[in-house]
Amino acid sequence: MELGVEFRDKEFGEYRQQSPGSAPRTTLAGRNLDYYEQGGRSDDAIEPPLNLVFPIIKTIVPTHFFQNPRANALPDSRSNDAADDAFYVSELINRDLRDVDFRFKQTGQDIVFDGDLLGVGVVKQGYATEFGPDILPTKAETKQKFRDRVKSQLEDAKDRILEGMGLKQPEAKEPEPEPVQPDLMIQSESPYIKWVSPFDFVIDPRARDLTDARWVAQRIRRTLGEIKRDRRYGKAKYELNAEAIDDDRIPATYIEDFQTADIWELHYKDPDSPTGITLLTFAATQTQTKPLMHDHSVYDLNGWQFDWYTPNKHGHRLWPISAISICRPLLDRIN
Repeated sequence: MELGVEFRDKEFGEYRQQSPGSAPRTTLAGRNLDYYEQGGRSDDAIEPPLNLVFPIIKTIVPTHFFQNPRANALPDSRSNDAADDAFYVSELINRDLRDVDFRFKQTGQDIVFDGDLLGVGVVKQGYATEFGPDILPTKAETKQKFRDRVKSQLEDAKDRILEGMGLKQPEAKEPEPEPVQPDLMIQSESPYIKWVSPFDFVIDPRARDLTDARWVAQRIRRTLGEIKRDRRYGKAKYELNAEAIDDDRIPATYIEDFQTADIWELHYKDPDSPTGITLLTFAATQTQTKPLMHDHSVYDLNGWQFDWYTPNKHGHRLWPISAISICRPLLDRIN
């Protein structure tokens, strides 16, 4: 894993913020974001007078993205049933593409933006079980829920006493609907796609393409409180300790809701897995590394959950170079 991160930083670049509010450390492709936002960042804080990268990207990205895409499923046989199935599949896919919550258009624009500016745009796909509320409530939420339940029970008891004494007429109540269980995982087949920062994505450095890689990994930053409330993770999550901070404004009991850890999802090819992929998840802080989950992937996608958009990819190197990176010396001379 460490070799993969080092190889990515060396071949592709960095865009890493050392602390909140500080200027990010940028190298190689990461420098392209500096040029896009302000024409490049220099040590003496003198900005180039003309930002050419911004209008270039704003002109190119719309030409590489389908504004209103439509999917068309083809039947795998000539039977009438297969043709009907293909029609319904097409309509279901197009319904998802039009769904505002699916964010297909926005996610696609973000990926094309990264591909044109940085050289790599990464997308993650899966099913809606990702959105299941698998995080336990906080202590404050649990206490509030208990108070609401006690208050409701007291009001019901008071009404029954008054009705028994004849001081209140019983109210005709409609049958209550079946309560929803929000703490259960929602098993659904609704798909999702997510934008992934290429600076949080790592590929097996021995590969020359995503399909050749033996493993890939994604970094996700979460608070310690979120990690410990996540039901999917094992008992090792409770061994993650928050570091003491010199700030009286943050109570000690709330430190875990502010301090973060890096969650690494390592996907690797496994012939013993029913889907061919196994997922290892672990948390890493400055002083600790704890395994959280190790299980076969549930996604039967004939490959990775990830895909990438690489307009300048060729077979001689893993991480491609953006056209903006190639043009930067010329842009510097113009300015």
